[in-house]
Amino acid sequence: MFEKFSERVFERYNARARRAIYFARYEAGQCGAAYIEPEHLLLALCRDDRRILSRMLGSHGASQKVEEKLRQLLPPRRSKVSTSADLPLSNECKQVLSYAAEESGLLADRTIGAEHLVLGLLREKDCRAERALTECGLTLAHGRAMAEMEESEAAMHDLRVAHEPIKAFLELVDHSSGERLEVWPLRPLVPVPRMGEMVVLRKSQQPPRAFRVVSVVYEFNGTKIQAVRLCLEPLAEDQGKNDNTKA
Repeated sequence: MFEKFSERVFERYNARARRAIYFARYEAGQCGAAYIEPEHLLLALCRDDRRILSRMLGSHGASQKVEEKLRQLLPPRRSKVSTSADLPLSNECKQVLSYAAEESGLLADRTIGAEHLVLGLLREKDCRAERALTECGLTLAHGRAMAEMEESEAAMHDLRVAHEPIKAFLELVDHSSGERLEVWPLRPLVPVPRMGEMVVLRKSQQPPRAFRVVSVVYEFNGTKIQAVRLCLEPLAEDQGKNDNTKA
């Protein structure tokens, strides 16, 4: 059912978004549901695409937090549905996918991705998935700005364009001490580093130091990104050298 359905309806969906739809079917079956609901789609994103929720909410544990909040809102589980059973999309879930397509079009994206599915969930008001996301601090305006950033970063990676970092744009904080760093990057910091990545920085006249990005916080002026604050965790000297060797 899903292969035929994806050929007809999901042609514009990228691999991550298609996988989310497939896993939503699994989550619906595990809950004993008769339809694939928006909450099953969000559970699939929490399980299979943690990165997008982590980026949108700005912390490593964001997807786990959203999943825990969502499971508190779900009705008691019923008997599991066989994986061979045909579970259709609910009207609410179809509306979420329609919203996702609209959000992709607003960003002039050629494909529909996981980030657009999250935006679609945020637009389907009064459903459990939208409630879980908003109670965890994600708004539609913030989600749209992050989706736009996701698209621009992907484009920059594809084009391999080197940009000089703007001092007013990036502010870095040493996670262990709260000390603000005067940044002189050894490598360009645009696109913005992602959580878990390593950056190598020099403070004033000190030797270069290696850090791991712990969190990324975006500050907005309306829907435009005004500043990005990176929280950094110092790495042991030998670990930084090993990471540089691998890179």
